[in-house]
Amino acid sequence: MLLLDAISAYRDGDSKRAILYSAISVETVARTRLSEEYESLLRAGDVNGMLRIISLPQRDGTCAAKDPIYEYLDSKSEFRLLVHELALYVLKRSLLIENEPLYQDAMKLYRTRNKIVHQGELPAENEASCFTISDAGALAAINCAIGVLKWFGTPDEHILPKGGFIRVKGVKLE
Repeated sequence: MLLLDAISAYRDGDSKRAILYSAISVETVARTRLSEEYESLLRAGDVNGMLRIISLPQRDGTCAAKDPIYEYLDSKSEFRLLVHELALYVLKRSLLIENEPLYQDAMKLYRTRNKIVHQGELPAENEASCFTISDAGALAAINCAIGVLKWFGTPDEHILPKGGFIRVKGVKLE
């Protein structure tokens, strides 16, 4: 839904909001996908030995299976960890290793998000390290988000509003 919000903001000409929603959609999908895979490995008992699972006693007398390495990496707020180290640990894949240009764009997207959130605008001297707050920058941010979401295994069929009409198979226009 957040990516659709980014596309809607782009369509409405709100580049800043499109960039923000693009970045938020990437972080949300990354955290969700990694968490789902981690929980799946825990439930299955990590038969391939991918994690470092230990049993921790709980206050109610039961034991909880946890991986302290995953828990530590997941507790950090660094975006880089989601698409590189944590992804490599849980998924045995890294965006940095598999698609460095997309990784660099994702880092650029996150830097842009941070500048907007913490400073309200982009300082002129940082333009090269961030997406511009413009139609072109917003479209690049959305395309980056689509690429990262696709890398994480989410559906990649999105229609970007660029003006004009598109032909939909099986639909007759009268």
